Amino acid sequence: MRFWLAIILITGGVTAFLGCGSSDRPASTELRSMPPPASSLLISWDSVGTSGLSSDTNLPTLHAIAALPESTVFAKTATHQLAQQLVAKFLPSDRILTPIVPSQIQPLLADIMTAPTRFVAATLSNQVSWTLAVQLTDDRAGVWMSNLWLASNSELKLARSGSWTTLQTVTTNNLTGHLLAQLSATNSPLTDSLFQAELVPKNWPLAWRPYPLALLDRVTISMVARGDELRPRIVAKTINTLHTPLVSWQIPTNSIREPLIGFTVLQGLQPLLANSKFFSSLGLTNLPSQMILWHQALSPFSVTATFPMGEVERSMDNFVSKLLPALKEQLPPTTPGRFEYNTNTHRLNWSGLPIVIPFMAPAGETNSLEVGLFPLELPTGKPAPAELFAQVTSSTNLLYYDWEITQERLGQWRPISQLYAMLSNQGLHEGNAVSELWLNAIQPKLGNSGSKLTQTGTNEITFTRSAPLGLTALELVTLARWVEPFPPLPAIKTKRTPELPLPLLPPSVQPK
Repeated sequence: MRFWLAIILITGGVTAFLGCGSSDRPASTELRSMPPPASSLLISWDSVGTSGLSSDTNLPTLHAIAALPESTVFAKTATHQLAQQLVAKFLPSDRILTPIVPSQIQPLLADIMTAPTRFVAATLSNQVSWTLAVQLTDDRAGVWMSNLWLASNSELKLARSGSWTTLQTVTTNNLTGHLLAQLSATNSPLTDSLFQAELVPKNWPLAWRPYPLALLDRVTISMVARGDELRPRIVAKTINTLHTPLVSWQIPTNSIREPLIGFTVLQGLQPLLANSKFFSSLGLTNLPSQMILWHQALSPFSVTATFPMGEVERSMDNFVSKLLPALKEQLPPTTPGRFEYNTNTHRLNWSGLPIVIPFMAPAGETNSLEVGLFPLELPTGKPAPAELFAQVTSSTNLLYYDWEITQERLGQWRPISQLYAMLSNQGLHEGNAVSELWLNAIQPKLGNSGSKLTQTGTNEITFTRSAPLGLTALELVTLARWVEPFPPLPAIKTKRTPELPLPLLPPSVQPK
């Protein structure tokens, strides 16, 4: 049963990002697919699928990208990869019946993303039960019956009710009947948005909700279309009152210069770092609460971030003595380059890498730690627009803000991901790889995107975004790398270089 539940959950996430349909519908604040009163809701979603796009005059960028032949090939590759991973990770190896293979799952995943769907998972009599309803033609319903007939004879039940095909756990009759009654009344999962979902983490088993999911009571997700933009909205309610201290933003306005193609700020970072196993095991006491990140169109690696914090020089010494050795242990033995720390200037360089010189040092403008991939001697270009900074400083409840020219930032995250692959002992794709051809084709068509996370109540945070595809450049690259991962290089048996003291370099030979 875990295998089939994984199909539903993962496909729901993909549909949340990529699903779309007729637009210009106001966002609804109430979901329709509620479970019977005697149950505890775990997760539900409603989607109109992508089938409604053909007659929609909105979202021209999404239409143009969907019509690309590279997008068709990429979508097929994505569903194939998803089917493979689901079978490999969630299908029990000791299954008594004939195993289900990825080729049987792939066309069903395509149906779930294309057709209107409704899904509900809940606890009934202390058991997790779920029902999926997909609106299918008789021909497509026949494919489901053919591909899933073995499973439906054991732990699942497959049925047809009007135009809806239902797949459910064998103990879910009450849940399915309740869902079909709603569909009979509306004949459509949604009439007011493209996608809606509700998650209730407080009802999930403990194994399903690691930090920070353990803090959440209920999460609602919706997506609408406005003009040429997809606009997802996520509202999360926490179990307890939020105690995130909102301090004044410390933006290095003199260092952030044109040509600017991306600007990101984040607040409330300290508890996230403190609760991570990696950082908590190091015993670091001075952790930053804010991050200011910006991208410039000077080179593919013109990416810089500052972390405001007190006692920056002391923090650098602690980082080198505690965090750097732990970081080295995470790197493959064949990782090139060397770390050089100047105790006079408190500057750390990772020298000897191709193209880039990652660095960490006290920032000159603010009492912050500055991190980047390629150091610039002095800020160049005109100052960034004051209106951009005002988007951040004028808000009293802002936790996260991100603005980018997506096509330009995509041109940076792609080579950065390739550099990461090289340092992780992975190979690179050929130029005709499906994911590379898809990124090449969509990149010129992408515009701007904006995202914002705000604290909208004592126990509520709200995330909103406007973007042609609903995704940022980093998320598009991450999606492409998941669909078509970089190939691993052959393992090289070698001993890690013995640890040597970090050299103390005079300032005159420090890379600028």
